[in-house]
Amino acid sequence: MKRSDDLFQLIKSLSRNERRYFRLFSQLQKGDKAYLGLFHALDKLKEYDEKLFREKNRDKEFIKNLAWRKHHLYNLLLKALESYHESIDTEVYSLLHKNEILYEKGLYKQCKKILGKAKAIAKKYEMYHIIFEILNWEDMISIKLFDVSKQASVIEESKQNIQLLSNLTDYKNILQEIYNVHHVIGVFRKQEDQKPLAHILTSKLWKDESQALTFKAKRHYFYSHFLYCFMKGDYANAYLYTKKCVDSFFTQPEQIAHSSHFYITAVNAFLYCCTHLKKHNEMIGYILRLNETKKLFTKRSERAEAVLLSYHELGYYMMTGKLQKGLEAAKRIEREILDYDDILAPLEKFSLYINLAFIYFMAEKYKDAIAWLYKIISAGALKARNDMESMIRIFYIIAQYEKGSSKQFMKSLLRSTYRMLVKREQLYKYEKIILDFIRKELVKVDTREDLISSLKDLREQLIVISKDPYESRPLDYFDLISWITSKIENRPFAELMMEKNK
Repeated sequence: MKRSDDLFQLIKSLSRNERRYFRLFSQLQKGDKAYLGLFHALDKLKEYDEKLFREKNRDKEFIKNLAWRKHHLYNLLLKALESYHESIDTEVYSLLHKNEILYEKGLYKQCKKILGKAKAIAKKYEMYHIIFEILNWEDMISIKLFDVSKQASVIEESKQNIQLLSNLTDYKNILQEIYNVHHVIGVFRKQEDQKPLAHILTSKLWKDESQALTFKAKRHYFYSHFLYCFMKGDYANAYLYTKKCVDSFFTQPEQIAHSSHFYITAVNAFLYCCTHLKKHNEMIGYILRLNETKKLFTKRSERAEAVLLSYHELGYYMMTGKLQKGLEAAKRIEREILDYDDILAPLEKFSLYINLAFIYFMAEKYKDAIAWLYKIISAGALKARNDMESMIRIFYIIAQYEKGSSKQFMKSLLRSTYRMLVKREQLYKYEKIILDFIRKELVKVDTREDLISSLKDLREQLIVISKDPYESRPLDYFDLISWITSKIENRPFAELMMEKNK
């Protein structure tokens, strides 16, 4: 688009059902309907340029006072969408609005009934911030009705609510602090990396699960422990914590719809641990269970997040060597991504992109693999994740080599990659070893005998590095040792990967 326009972006984001609902909604509105002409005109565009739009529609009624009409249409669309999309939160706020109306009419006993319904829902879904507002209203109603005992109970409930909200906030903050460290460094490379979290790791809240007083607090407890274990490379315990987190949702199924984002995130983490620990049967069982709960996802963003779980589907096909089914799934997933590309976070998308690239690489469709890797690199969104970015770039070099790119192109690619990596404060050991090997050996050797000899030396060096818990983590993104072995033994890379994951 040549110019950003909130209204245009909102219109283009509408689903078919949302568009239909807006047309029905507009029929209930009184007064001038010129905004419908503006809606249809904008809906037909692929990109928005206001100058061209004004010129093309200069004879249309909606062009008069266009700025106001755009503002009016934008607000109507939001009002229609608010009516169309219902949720637990909107239900509670709607009850509070009804209570306010009844209060203004002096119908205080009816207010009590409405507030009772609102509080029951809020408590069920642990909406402690809203409970404060409900309790405030109950206090006001009890004053009007001279209900002293109710005022006393409101005081006690407020104290309990403060305690529960404070407890939940503490666990939410713990998770956020670990997220922040993870976002900056990815995984721990040395003991000092854990220092920013020292105050958390020694706290009673961290050490004692029983300190988490509510469902939401416990899920934060489980997930923060998973993330910490993941950063340490402790997949066995990471698996246990994610399993507890996911299983907690099955004990309270109503929380799946209300906290779908967290549920999907937890399932994603659990399936990742299953993949790493080769728990293939359990992995498939949870994917099937997840598919049963997808019907609960009502929002487009939730369905988009569910698409990301295709990452694990591809992983399953790669681990089990079912490449033909994997390629069929890859084509389907590529189409699905197009529907949600605008609302998926970069790191989320790139996890899926990596597996798309990987399954094409295993199937020896190197052009397709390169295309997905280039999408990741060109977006530049992994610069904050040194561990991931460096391996993606090395994977890209290897895919180009397998495709048979010219030595001149490979030398140029190596120079640019090396310059990019050395700008960082510290290279991973494997990065220097791999880049030196490719630069000095891979693009220069002329005979297979010389290549095999060099590859064997490289493999020995990487095997040593693989035993280092801090230096080996990036090797999780692409199994360099198995790829080198495939070259030495002259066997398909996919065959070695399948054997390794049995």
